[in-house]
Amino acid sequence: MRIIAGSLRGKKLKEFKGRDIRPTADRIREALFSMLLSRLGSLEGISVLDLFAGTGALGIEALSRGARSCTFVESNAASCRLLNENLAQCRLTQKSQVLHGDACTLAESGRLGGPFDLVFVDPPYATQLVERVLDYFTRSGTAAADSLMVVEMDHRDPLPALCPPLEHQLTRTYGRTSIHLIRVDRGQNAPA
Repeated sequence: MRIIAGSLRGKKLKEFKGRDIRPTADRIREALFSMLLSRLGSLEGISVLDLFAGTGALGIEALSRGARSCTFVESNAASCRLLNENLAQCRLTQKSQVLHGDACTLAESGRLGGPFDLVFVDPPYATQLVERVLDYFTRSGTAAADSLMVVEMDHRDPLPALCPPLEHQLTRTYGRTSIHLIRVDRGQNAPA
């Protein structure tokens, strides 16, 4: 698993072999960041939240492409150790914060910080975690006005119904993986 573009292009990240961790494949990450850049123009100076971070590939890719900071959330202790190793190897510890714990619990406790301009949601497949996270972001101000959320799911699972301020933008499917882009619209008429 390598960083695709930016200041760390070509940098190899450490990953688990033979474990039940499903990092986003390089080709999917490349397509995802192409979609993001077509909407945002650049990742320069944005604040990123990477929920269910695993090895940290999504957040590290965003930092490599100019993001100001990234908060990584991961519940597995071994994954947190590997993520911290990847951040140290890439010299990104000053731009990063790693929170060890359940993403939904940390979100609901208000410990995530924010607001974030870009949020990655990549939970284990076949769980109800996407619904819980989207419900939280509907009610909270953790995502900045006009921010984007990227939700990665099994292609067989439907995206849960969205309520304002969340707006579905597009869905792309790559093999077994569906990527959903969701805009957080906190305009003057949207609920806070």
